[in-house]
Amino acid sequence: MPIFSDIRYLCSNSSVQTIICSNSSYMTDFAHVCSLFVGIQPNKRATGSHVEYESDSWINVFNVALSLSRVVKAYGEAYGRCSPQALIESIQLVMGQIVGICSLAIDRLDRDQYEVIRFHHVELDGVQYMTIDFNVLSGWVSFHNSLHWLLTELLKHVHLMKPEAMKTTRYETLRDAVESQFPQPSFLTIIEFPLRGQ
Repeated sequence: MPIFSDIRYLCSNSSVQTIICSNSSYMTDFAHVCSLFVGIQPNKRATGSHVEYESDSWINVFNVALSLSRVVKAYGEAYGRCSPQALIESIQLVMGQIVGICSLAIDRLDRDQYEVIRFHHVELDGVQYMTIDFNVLSGWVSFHNSLHWLLTELLKHVHLMKPEAMKTTRYETLRDAVESQFPQPSFLTIIEFPLRGQ
């Protein structure tokens, strides 16, 4: 936690924020740090009986996650200074990490608790929609989605992507940038994990 506090202090400096935006390898490295904490301490919903005992390990996890969330916020603020191209690249990088971890392509999540994502179709008002086949009553969930926190902080800067600014990129809109890299199954994977804990 003291290390996270120091990093947050450094990331709040305007000169450091300019440096962060200048090289995509900084986002790659920071996303790897965040990925260490994705999906930690998963739980299943208690059914049939009241939970009488809970390990105290959640206290340590909570404190670390709280410190990390502050670093993520400070790191994300740096992208308010970057170009639309740098912001798009960082958003795509973080989304790619999320898909890799949540789909189990990147070995981070405990395979005894997390299953490979399966899709199915549901009908709503006569229209078929593809969705992830997950039962929140019996599946493992975690409230620790640090890469999603980072993605959220990056998305706070979409105001930089005005049409005239997007002419300096390969894309017309952020939607084009996302859809070019992440088809619907990948996009559903990205938004699914934080929703499970709600």
